[in-house]
Amino acid sequence: MGFQELIIKRSCTRHGQRRHYRRLTVIFTILLCQFMIAVIIAASLHDDRYPPTITNSISLDAKIKFLRNNKQLFGSRTVVAGSSLSLNNLDVAYLNRTLPWAAPCVNLSAWGMQIESTDFFLDFFLAHASHVQNVVLIGQMVDFRSGQSGSLFDRKEVWSYISGREDLLFRVRHFNLFKSLKNCQSFHRLSDTNKRYEGLLFDETGSVMLDIPVSMLDGKRWNTYGLETETNEEAYRGLEAICVKLRSRNLHYIFLVPPVRQAFRSHVTSFHALEDFKENVRRVVIRNGGIYVDADSQLHLKDDCFVDMMHLNRNGARKVAELLAPLL
Repeated sequence: MGFQELIIKRSCTRHGQRRHYRRLTVIFTILLCQFMIAVIIAASLHDDRYPPTITNSISLDAKIKFLRNNKQLFGSRTVVAGSSLSLNNLDVAYLNRTLPWAAPCVNLSAWGMQIESTDFFLDFFLAHASHVQNVVLIGQMVDFRSGQSGSLFDRKEVWSYISGREDLLFRVRHFNLFKSLKNCQSFHRLSDTNKRYEGLLFDETGSVMLDIPVSMLDGKRWNTYGLETETNEEAYRGLEAICVKLRSRNLHYIFLVPPVRQAFRSHVTSFHALEDFKENVRRVVIRNGGIYVDADSQLHLKDDCFVDMMHLNRNGARKVAELLAPLL
């Protein structure tokens, strides 16, 4: 083979390799695009039925989606905030029906919200709700265990989602395959019931009135939930920060301590811890111009109002609402 023929052969080989690499690049690009399209479609279909995986709490994610589906609630006059002890323990719909001057009312509560999380979510809501006049905070010792502050989510991004103006990649960024599979197995079931402790059957205000049959009550929860007595000093300072902000906004605000079962008082340590907690909260609220309500001492609810040591059923939640109503 001559030198010229060798050059031509090598040139053809290099040309063939380049064409091969170009084909692989095209194939890879097509596959990548197909994958991205599949993820976008899957995320979109998922979020049409389930909340986006924005936070580590399915309850809070569900509440964020609830606000997206009920944007008119940003015109509320009364806001209720807290943990599941606020989500389940106050019949906010009753306040809507009986107090037209305080309505509409919205319940921002979600499972496991510590006081600093309540502060973050409440502050986010108030930034977009100009008609709020009343804020009701509901909390117990279990909500004051942590004093660490931190963001639950990106405020700007979540507002774009709630207002329906999220960018194309929002669903992809918040599409978590593991959580999605878990949600597919549980969320639809939870969002259709209030007969389970984890029920997420929101009423028009975002509250969940538990209606758990006696035969389905959890004996361990019934006897031990909430007996932990440790609270965090930072959490009390967090409450003070909330109160200062609410007062600076000229908002009428109430802190309500929800009832516990009478059996709670048979545990000496937890009983004394509860009394100390009430006094700590009362001092913070009163010195910052708020109203303090000890629904626990005022109502003395019987066991037929509870589903565990601290969570109320519909009957108990109505009694708390009747106590609160004259103060709004």
